[in-house]
Amino acid sequence: DHEKGVACGCPEGKVRILGKCQTLFAKAFCLPGRILVPQQFTMDREGQDFTCPDEFSCKPSTDCDSYRNAKKDLGQLSGTAKGKMISHIKNIVCNKKQRKICCPQDTSKSLLTSEMIVKSLKFSSKTKCITNPCPSAKWPWIDEDGQSVCVRHSEDLNNCKGTMAVNEHVLDCLDLESGYPVVLSAFKPKDSCGRRRRWNRYHSKCVRIFG
Repeated sequence: DHEKGVACGCPEGKVRILGKCQTLFAKAFCLPGRILVPQQFTMDREGQDFTCPDEFSCKPSTDCDSYRNAKKDLGQLSGTAKGKMISHIKNIVCNKKQRKICCPQDTSKSLLTSEMIVKSLKFSSKTKCITNPCPSAKWPWIDEDGQSVCVRHSEDLNNCKGTMAVNEHVLDCLDLESGYPVVLSAFKPKDSCGRRRRWNRYHSKCVRIFG
């Protein structure tokens, strides 16, 4: 229920395609020899935008009424609540250099309403299947700044069914989760790992994760 601030979605690093949660940067449902990547993945970095969730598009913040409404809402907040909302807005910046933000199609509502926050937590379902564009021993990835990069990897990641994350500059398949839907909530406390990072119980540390 978006209006109440909760919804079902895929775990981090997965997208819903054909009714199933598919692992990004793995073979997933692609043909042999191809890898599922976000639609915006390209090795041409000039002007590259980070992919926005479905029902959002990457726009200059000055052209987004929802962002302007959110700035007004921030003026009425203080303390921890204000800090969390500022952090949320930073997390939906899609091009820091060009000052762009993920702006919803319905711009009449503030980015800080429960409905908009939940919708913004979902990964974009816009994907494509590509052959590995990276040199030998490297794997395609999108870093914390939304840039398409090639990284070292620890194993063949084609058949990874769980979570992929960069640990000590090496991309790993951390577990073999089945990828059942999870609850996305506008009210879930923010974890201490920060932007596009998550706690990994195997390494007992925060690791980078696409998202």
